[in-house]
Amino acid sequence: AHCNRIGAGVPYDLDIQADPKDSTRYAVVLSQSGLGLPDRDYYLKDDAHFQAIRTGYRDHIVKLLALAGEPAAETSAGEIIALETRLARLQWTRVENRDPVKTYNKQSLNRLDALTPGYSWKTWATGIRIAGRTDAVIVAQPSYLDGFAKAVDALPLDAWKAYFKYRVVAS
Repeated sequence: AHCNRIGAGVPYDLDIQADPKDSTRYAVVLSQSGLGLPDRDYYLKDDAHFQAIRTGYRDHIVKLLALAGEPAAETSAGEIIALETRLARLQWTRVENRDPVKTYNKQSLNRLDALTPGYSWKTWATGIRIAGRTDAVIVAQPSYLDGFAKAVDALPLDAWKAYFKYRVVAS
């Protein structure tokens, strides 16, 4: 929640916009995010062009973390790339994201915890300061949030710490 508030990228993005089904109201929209490269293809395509971009990105992460005083910048960069690649595999394609029906999944704040077992959206809503201000959010990519919640449990805490440190430094 703190990273959302300060604009440091996290695995999901919060946006306030006109509700696509009721333009007289604003809506909170949760969507996939958290990649340092432009989109999932940069992580998943294996041609020489994308490989070179990933190598340059890894070098960039190492340099920023080293400048921030991270003693294990090389190791952390590998963990960050692996984490972001896992998120990229979960993310919807650009074509899927253009479907206004598929990306409109209004959920109550209480229902979000059920969508992502083990991840507390109530705590997040309080931290981001939307608790009590809205009773629902539009989830743009529900399957992504489910996969994200599983990644939280599956990946080591040190990988998440490195990821968030890099995201704060990069922002």
